Amino acid sequence: MSALGRVWRRAPAWRLCVMTAIATTALAAMFPPNLPHWRFGHKEEAAPMPGGLSTSVPARDAHFAPVADAAPPESGSLQVLRNSPDRSGVIPFAGRQIPLPTGVWKDLVVARIGGVIPGQQEILVRQEDGQLTGLIRAEAPSPTSGAAGPLAKPAFCAEPNAILRDTAPEKSGDSPMAHECWILADSSLTDPTKRDSLDSAMSRALTELDTLGTKTPEHMLAVIYFRSDQTGWLSTVLLLPDRHDISAAASRRIQAWVRRFATVVHQGFDGKLAPGDLPASIARDPT
Repeated sequence: MSALGRVWRRAPAWRLCVMTAIATTALAAMFPPNLPHWRFGHKEEAAPMPGGLSTSVPARDAHFAPVADAAPPESGSLQVLRNSPDRSGVIPFAGRQIPLPTGVWKDLVVARIGGVIPGQQEILVRQEDGQLTGLIRAEAPSPTSGAAGPLAKPAFCAEPNAILRDTAPEKSGDSPMAHECWILADSSLTDPTKRDSLDSAMSRALTELDTLGTKTPEHMLAVIYFRSDQTGWLSTVLLLPDRHDISAAASRRIQAWVRRFATVVHQGFDGKLAPGDLPASIARDPT
């Protein structure tokens, strides 16, 4: 027997090393590893800075392939409606219900908000003899968006200049997204400086009313209502003509009407209003 054969029989550790070396060599031949690229220098390239300035920083090799930018969110749309059908009573909106005070209302602007949380806006108006006698603006996330309410109440809930306001008390066990409040405030839609602060849907609606020759009262009463929970949120704004020469008794009746209206909108958030029926509590405008 040769010397190699005797070593093979008497040295099992050496035999194992030889077999391992042969196996690893075969694997390396079949699956060659990526060798590092050594660089003996670097070049500098400009990096952007705020204000359009630039500075030089060492260029580095990327370890991963660049990821394409995400597609931009849907930008949304806004549509002005002309000769829309008459609407009254209770109407569906974004999975909720909106009560319409007495009279004939027409859709004027419908908007869809794009982005991470898509939403809906709808503006309805009531006119009589070329005069705007009412406007309702509703806004809510789309029912399929899965959006929840905010963790904090909207700032307007504590508006110090409100004529009247109310905030639902927080109850133990409520969702941290459960909020409800409303205010009654004076609004001026004819002031050009205030129009500049309106969102695109409301601004477009007022521009369309001007085009139609509809006269907008100089002062209007605004009832702003907000409610949210873990299933979403609803914001409504109701504008009615303001009568500055009303008596104290009439003022109390208006405030009582606003409280009833807020209660009805609360029910509409839960979808508990009879479709098409005008609640008796708001069957007439406040006087």
